[in-house]
Amino acid sequence: MAGNDPLQDEEVVVTADQVGDVEDISPKDRARLTMAYLVLAGVGVLVILSWIALVLGPEARQTQAQVFFDFTRAFGPPLVTLVLGYYFRDSQS
Repeated sequence: MAGNDPLQDEEVVVTADQVGDVEDISPKDRARLTMAYLVLAGVGVLVILSWIALVLGPEARQTQAQVFFDFTRAFGPPLVTLVLGYYFRDSQS
């Protein structure tokens, strides 16, 4: 039964022709991934900028910075969830 042992290592032989063979993603998936990346990066930048404005902003602008921070904190996570849910839901089918 040593030949049927599932934990036994198998030898993998890769020829010189197979080195560097990479399957590219489709243009549709690449566009969706780029869109998801841009939306997530944009939301991340907005959250970071609103936090910086809240922490380092002048006292006269604290209420406006707090409103902006609350807005980004309120709309950021749902938008991220929607983008990730759309991308991963369709990518598994």
